[in-house]
This record gives sequence, C-alpha cells and structure tokens, in this order.
Amino acid sequence: LDPRLAPGPPVEALAQVEACAVELAYVGRLARAADIRLTMHAPPGVMLGAANERVAAGAAARLTQLATLLDGLGAVGGVIVTHVGGEGAEGRARWGERARGLPEATRARLAVEHDLGHTAAEVVDMARVVGVPVVFDLLHHHLRPGGLATRAGLAQCLATWSTGGTPEVHLSSPRTEAHLRQRGGQLEARLPRPEEHADLIHPFDLVYLLEMAEGLPNFDVFLEARASDVAVARARDDLRRYAPQWVDRIA
Repeated sequence: LDPRLAPGPPVEALAQVEACAVELAYVGRLARAADIRLTMHAPPGVMLGAANERVAAGAAARLTQLATLLDGLGAVGGVIVTHVGGEGAEGRARWGERARGLPEATRARLAVEHDLGHTAAEVVDMARVVGVPVVFDLLHHHLRPGGLATRAGLAQCLATWSTGGTPEVHLSSPRTEAHLRQRGGQLEARLPRPEEHADLIHPFDLVYLLEMAEGLPNFDVFLEARASDVAVARARDDLRRYAPQWVDRIA
C-alpha cells in the first residue's frame, strides 16, 4: 500500500481515514477474499530515532495514522515497515524508547528494517527489547553485513516474528546502468548509487535468497523494483527458466 493514500498532516490524514471507514472495510474484504496481504513502507521522513524531537513526534503521529488505515482495512498480517532514522547506538536507543511509547494498536502494526546505517544484528538487538519484528533486506545486508553471513542475518530477522504473523523479507537488485541525459549538446552519465533499486529483480538474486532460506521458516517476499507488477511477473518467468526446482515450492 502507498502511505500517500491519506495525504496531508497526520491529524488531517487520520480524519480522512475515519471518514472513509465503509469504503476501507469494503476494500479490505476484497483483499482478504483474494488472499492479498496489505502492508506498507512508512515514508522516508518518518524517523522515530531522529535527534530532533519535533521530527520524532511527527513520525509517531504518522505511524498512528497509518496503523489506523491498516486497521480500517482489516489488514491481516499487515505491518508498517520503518527505518531507525537516527545515527548509531543513540539513534537505536531513541527509536526503542519512542516505539515503546506508541499506542498499543500502533506498536502492534510496527516492523523495523535494517539499512545502510544499522546492521541486521544491531536492529535485531534493538527490536527484541521493544518486541517488534525485523524485516530482512538482502541488498542492505550485502551493502552492510556487519560481519554476519547472509543466512545467519536472515535467520535472526525471521526469529523476531515468533510472536505471530508471517515474516516479511525485502528483495531488490542494485541498479547498474548509468543515468544518461543531454546537457549543452553533450551526453552526461551519472553512475548509480550502490543502494539504488533496479527496474527488475535479477533472477540469480532471487535464487540466492531462496537458497539461503532453505530450512528456515516461511516468509513473504516483497519485491522492491521500479517496474512494480511487471517485475513480479518477470521474476516468476525467470524462476521457471533458471531454477524450475523452486517453482512448486513457492506460492
């Protein structure tokens, strides 16, 4: 789900959600009938671990509004994925303290993802204290493993979902092509950042993730690719082409 479904300041957005209760309930029934899991990623500015108190307060208000949106949809297993949003151990400490202070209904929808600023192991340690699950991101782990093997990082994150709900794992492939543009009659090329997402999922990234997950608990894979549904269809085709042994083992 796109968190921009209810735009504007958190208070205004919350009023929109409450005003659309009937419509949200209807959409939620359609999703459940189709066995579609409704989940979302919080906007980049939602940073509970921020040093700025105003930013953190705004993040808490936005998370409560998004949790109310998922509740209105009756989103079974739906979570709001967040990043820490602060630097180092201090940022993680602030995130944990503020997460514990959220309303219970909001905290029940909360999940946290490791990133370039915090390793999977660091986020797992933080999240265990708060009692929220951790989303494993393969690309982030490649970029900042913190000395932890991929399978071990995946296993640690999956274990944080033991209180209930199907774990969520993020998969993206890094963009490798340059950004090209014309300027002053000259062709300029900007090389991509390592963390930029590609349009599609590289099939061998998907196969690698499945191999690393062999014998671990089941989880849902969220594909972070710029081509959206096209990338999902392509990933299924690629799996049949390059690793047919996995086709019957995934939903």
